Amino acid sequence: MVTVEFPLLEITKNVVIEYPNVGTESRADVALSHPYLCAAALFYGNAAAAYANELNMPDTSANAIQHAYWASIMASDPTIGAAYSLWVTTAYEYDNRYDDGGRAFDSVMDLHNNFVGAYVVCTDQSGQIQVGLIQSTLDQKLQAGELWIYDTQNLMVIKSNYEKIYP
Repeated sequence: MVTVEFPLLEITKNVVIEYPNVGTESRADVALSHPYLCAAALFYGNAAAAYANELNMPDTSANAIQHAYWASIMASDPTIGAAYSLWVTTAYEYDNRYDDGGRAFDSVMDLHNNFVGAYVVCTDQSGQIQVGLIQSTLDQKLQAGELWIYDTQNLMVIKSNYEKIYP
């Protein structure tokens, strides 16, 4: 809790700042317990970063797509699935939040976008990941405002269609 004072208005308010739950396990914990999963996450993470860089988006939308794409492609891999995808991406945020001095809003956005992505599972009948379908589905979600981005002008997290999350 933080106390905010406005002396000229004679107002004092207590404000609660909630940090996102980033779990109790780091990337190292995941790597030790599931080395295959860690290797796959690294491979898919690099693919997600490359895809987001290709998009040449002018704002934090590329980061939103990167997180959602990473979670989605892992969730679409039949050997990983949505639950493990969320476990790995949450462990990544643990490291970001606690080890790299990450900011709370980064983790809030990333955890939300990871969650959205983990539920975009696109495979064909033989279990092959449908990359193009993942990309088009996430693009639709980006346009619809289902992903979250950081508005650098107003310094707040907003929907990817530039609407406020909490009106």
